[in-house]
Amino acid sequence: MAVHTPNTIESLRIACAEKGWDGYDAEPMPEIVFKRAEAIRPYIPKIFELFPGGDGSLQWEWHEHRKNGHWDIIEVYPIHFYFTDNEDVDKEFTTPEEMITFLKEKYKCLDGRK
Repeated sequence: MAVHTPNTIESLRIACAEKGWDGYDAEPMPEIVFKRAEAIRPYIPKIFELFPGGDGSLQWEWHEHRKNGHWDIIEVYPIHFYFTDNEDVDKEFTTPEEMITFLKEKYKCLDGRK
């Protein structure tokens, strides 16, 4: 049985360093994206997993019972925080703290899992 090993900022920094790292023609991931990820890492709940995007972004994702939370980190844009589920339209937040408060209050999903 395979064991799932979550991505880390450092493992993705290495894995996404060369052109075509995604099996297609993605450019190497910009260093600024990793620096931004390191800066907000302390605010990201442990239940979120980190994934690279072929567009040069990093994204922390959380999925549970048809609810999704995302932190997008893109080189040329500010950090983007949003949440979606099947009940609400997408919600956007200006800080990770706002998203965490929303998730705790509405879904109780982060209680005891940070």
